[in-house]
Amino acid sequence: MNVNEYMDRDYQLLLKRVDDVRKAYELSNPSHTMSQATEMFDAFERRFALEDFLNSKVHETPTMKAAIAKLLIRRQKIRELLEDMLMLHVSEPDFKKSIKVVMTELGEFLKFVKNEFSSEFISKISEGDLKNMSHALEDRIHAIAF
Repeated sequence: MNVNEYMDRDYQLLLKRVDDVRKAYELSNPSHTMSQATEMFDAFERRFALEDFLNSKVHETPTMKAAIAKLLIRRQKIRELLEDMLMLHVSEPDFKKSIKVVMTELGEFLKFVKNEFSSEFISKISEGDLKNMSHALEDRIHAIAF
């Protein structure tokens, strides 16, 4: 399994989860909105855990460590926004604003990953580490699925 392809598909899933929350909110269905928001939060948490797992399979250089530090700061911001959003009641006016902020921040996060993180971290992963990451990803997904 190609790690980069898998992670790209996972980003698409995150975008879909954010859009699912926005759509549920626009339909004025509070229970469905909260259900979708919880699924979105869980998807982000799974993504972050998978990133951490894969990062543990890499022999980091100093440049790569700096890139990971930037990634973690940006991830923490998204995590805080999600937690704040889940603390709001869907009928509060700030809930819809929260969705827009999360979508904007996710877009910024994706830009960061494509424009900065890829060049500072992903492109510097050795071929051996990429193979180890791919095998580890397959093992993890297989273990979860069965």
